[in-house]
Amino acid sequence: MATFLNVLLYRMPVIMEHDIVENVKFYLKEKKIAHDPIECGADKYNTLMGRSYCTTCGTMIPFYYNIPVLGWLLLRGKSGCCKQPIPIRYFLVEFLFSAFACAAFAMFGFYQALGIVFFSYLAIAISDIDIKTKMIPDEYTYLLLWLGVIFNYNGTYTSLESSVSGVIIAYSFLYVINYLYCCIRKTDGMGGGDFKLLAAIVAWTGLTSTLNVVALSCLFGILTFVFKGLIAKGYKLEKESEIPFAPALLLAGFTCLVI
Repeated sequence: MATFLNVLLYRMPVIMEHDIVENVKFYLKEKKIAHDPIECGADKYNTLMGRSYCTTCGTMIPFYYNIPVLGWLLLRGKSGCCKQPIPIRYFLVEFLFSAFACAAFAMFGFYQALGIVFFSYLAIAISDIDIKTKMIPDEYTYLLLWLGVIFNYNGTYTSLESSVSGVIIAYSFLYVINYLYCCIRKTDGMGGGDFKLLAAIVAWTGLTSTLNVVALSCLFGILTFVFKGLIAKGYKLEKESEIPFAPALLLAGFTCLVI
């Protein structure tokens, strides 16, 4: 499971880029607009399923090197084919998430821990993709939403009524806020993916937690903005700077879920 998380983190941005390129090529072809050749990612990375390949030389990776944590240690941090360094983040993702999952099952009941693991799994994937691409895959958001409803069918975290009504109200809440912001500033304050993501989070935490999730996410977002300004801008904050909001939303949702 932890190994597949690395697959999601690496391949999903490639898949999204590939889909965008294919849509652009189709549009240009339909409109009969002349254009230079448009390249997209390699076909073997355009699916989440299938075997893993070395990102440097393209050699297929044997299954025994994909064993979580042990594979990286056996290879001593270098690919078995071309001996290029394997980023340590692959090892850290597998090790830390595995340790987190074990801790969750030790601290909570089985179903509650299982839900927390699923939530965190998708939260890491969505956050990483949003940071890299500033896009949130609808497939992951909808999966997160439906898992929240399913886990709350028997009231694991909140009642089913609170979960379903929270989805509707949370989406509407951010939609109205962004609409008012757009009327004042003549530009969107956040992407539509954030509306759906908040709804998906509240499907887990319930209607009454909506304001808590929003408030905490704003706090985390502001702290991220300030930190980014101090580190990247040399103590200068830019009014037009954009930051991915999904990580802040998901961290707030996780906080409300476990506390």
